[in-house]
Amino acid sequence: MLHTMIATFAASLHRSGAPAHVVESLVLDLLEAYGCAGSVVASPTAIWLEVGDRTRVLRLQPGESDLERLTELYAWHERVCTSADARRTARDDLARILDRPARWSLRSEGIAFVIATSSAGWLLGGSAADLVGGAVGGLLVWATLGVAAPAWRPLLMVVVGVLGGIVGALAGLVGASPASVALASIIVVVPGLGMTIAVAEVAEGHWSSGSARLLGAFGSAAQLAAGLVVGAALTSGLVPAPHAASLPGAFVAVPLLAPLAFAVLLRARPDQIPVVTLVSALGFAVSSHLGGPAGAGVAALGVGLVANLLARVRGTPALATSVPGILLLVPGSVGVRSIGQLLDNDALAGTQTAADALAAAGALALGLITAHALLPARRRVPTGDQDPRSASSTGAMSRSLAASNASRTAGSPLASSGGPHSRSSDAVPYRATTRASTPAAPALRSAASTSPRHLGSSSGHSSAPARASTSSTVRPVLSGLISVPRS
Repeated sequence: MLHTMIATFAASLHRSGAPAHVVESLVLDLLEAYGCAGSVVASPTAIWLEVGDRTRVLRLQPGESDLERLTELYAWHERVCTSADARRTARDDLARILDRPARWSLRSEGIAFVIATSSAGWLLGGSAADLVGGAVGGLLVWATLGVAAPAWRPLLMVVVGVLGGIVGALAGLVGASPASVALASIIVVVPGLGMTIAVAEVAEGHWSSGSARLLGAFGSAAQLAAGLVVGAALTSGLVPAPHAASLPGAFVAVPLLAPLAFAVLLRARPDQIPVVTLVSALGFAVSSHLGGPAGAGVAALGVGLVANLLARVRGTPALATSVPGILLLVPGSVGVRSIGQLLDNDALAGTQTAADALAAAGALALGLITAHALLPARRRVPTGDQDPRSASSTGAMSRSLAASNASRTAGSPLASSGGPHSRSSDAVPYRATTRASTPAAPALRSAASTSPRHLGSSSGHSSAPARASTSSTVRPVLSGLISVPRS
């Protein structure tokens, strides 16, 4: 069934960390390739999808980044939109992508988590004590994210913040900077990237998605800041020792170590890591040299241009390079610090720091959008060699797309509670993924024939999207980096 395959593709994009406007654009390309009327509206927590006379609402949670899967989904999309032969085997090809086992083990991701937090401690504090404190705090946070019971999920960021505050205070006894270690311990889950993506979505005209994502980022930052304040209060009797001497080479080492760790946490392919490391290091150097929002904007412009150029040359998604490339520049720790200042009744400093965080996020978003305007990541996907069976004729496809556009202009039936296009509305719950590979969705594999004729004409209900979990274990990788952790 065409609607099942497109719904699975859209949900997989969402879970792999694609922004709302990217999900919508790629889904509309598929509808055009199959000559089917439809529309799509994506948000951080749901996708409203209309394919022909079928309407679905997929209830999702903000996804964690999986750059390798995102790359494979982009490649699948390009093949399906440009080749009639690929459209005949599209369902099976998509199932194979979703069945792929995760490349990086939990142990590898745990090591990468610790490397990221220790690098942050070195960068923020500069001493060996800060580096070790960041590593210990990161290990505790990683373990907490992995073993927390479902009942604690709404308070998980608060618990993480408390841990960071306690570890920072204890590290202060051996000469580390308490504030630096506390922030370094939680650096992987601060919502800096979510804040930047939210500003970019607003700039792209996706106000509902951008504002919802921004609200989620501020909610996570507020929970982390509250936890830091509680952790500091619990250890208020501890007197920190004088700060230890700084280690040399932090400026050089951190831009090389941190991108390696983030590439693993973002589940990039090994062949993507050298490029990601180089781009991230150059962006960090430019931002540090120029300083302020202007430096962040220029660095993001450079990262975006390189990412878009690689996307055009290698056929990979620009997000696979730009997301890890700007992770060292996102203002998540600044946002957490601003809310902490507000909680300490320092309204003036807190407001100023919050404005700085928004300015940095806006500069990063502006740089990436400018890069896309100067050098688009991809040209319009051609659909010229269309199989006659995937649409009755070119004229029929044009009329179908015109009807789709008219329905979106006049008000999509997705927003209504009745009407001829609302006969089927399936609420598909999102379930957390685990390390183990699970079979592809049965509906994706067993839906009648693989020919475009059957893809476009089937009319049954589908099961949940592929890779639904068979376990309650939740993988903690970078959930807070994109938005709030998954429930």
